Amino acid sequence: MKLLKHKTNFDFMGLGHAAVILSVVLSILSIVSLAVRGLNFGLDFTGGTLIEVSYPTPPGIAEFVQKWQAANKDGPIPVPGNVSFNGYMATRELFRAIERAGSTNNVKIIKELENLKVPAAERMQHHDAYMNPVTHQMQQTVYLARKNRKPVDNTDHFEILSWADPKSVEDDVAPTKCKLIPYEQVPTVDA
Repeated sequence: MKLLKHKTNFDFMGLGHAAVILSVVLSILSIVSLAVRGLNFGLDFTGGTLIEVSYPTPPGIAEFVQKWQAANKDGPIPVPGNVSFNGYMATRELFRAIERAGSTNNVKIIKELENLKVPAAERMQHHDAYMNPVTHQMQQTVYLARKNRKPVDNTDHFEILSWADPKSVEDDVAPTKCKLIPYEQVPTVDA
């Protein structure tokens, strides 16, 4: 059985001079481009988990940052990162939900959290955040950022390239995957 029915004798070496010239020209163009434009590291190499946005500082944040800095005087991170800040926000919102519920009953607190809405300024984001009552997922502004190449100080780590509002990035599959049990089946805890 023959796959090729035509002449299979190709003159690759006859094109050698043209290939060398093309290779040299492309190499020179690559070096010039690298010298002029430099390297453009993507998000994979520059990080991208910490997002800092300049907004007027909401109540409690300044105190949180001061306590962070006092506890981490010699630490490499001058301001708390996204994980620390989100931990603070989650704890604060839990205490607020307990106050609104007027109880430590877990079901009452869950119901309060299901109606949670956090103004954008309090989260230092562009859009208000809210709890999806069906999935219990916090919906918030999602950012695309890269390392800030021209920081104004030692806390100006990231340049925000774009952002998306919570509604446009909400997980549309989550309501079918997250099956919460009815309140009646939740074991009640009341301190």
